Amino acid sequence: MNFSAWSQYDQRKQIKLFEEIQEVIEKEEMPLKQYLWMHPDARLDINDQMIIKAWLSGAQPESPNISVQ
Repeated sequence: MNFSAWSQYDQRKQIKLFEEIQEVIEKEEMPLKQYLWMHPDARLDINDQMIIKAWLSGAQPESPNISVQ
């Protein structure tokens, strides 16, 4: 998934991506274990997970408002 190309995805694709993001967050599959091995500070803590879930529940598929702090 490429957020820079988000507007090029049709609404069906955007909704599917929202569902996939939520699934990997709930299963704690993100970031990948191989990535964490080299970058242990990239692990998502509970606050990170809550921020992503809040974004997913409030974002509109047509135009995600992504803010990274």
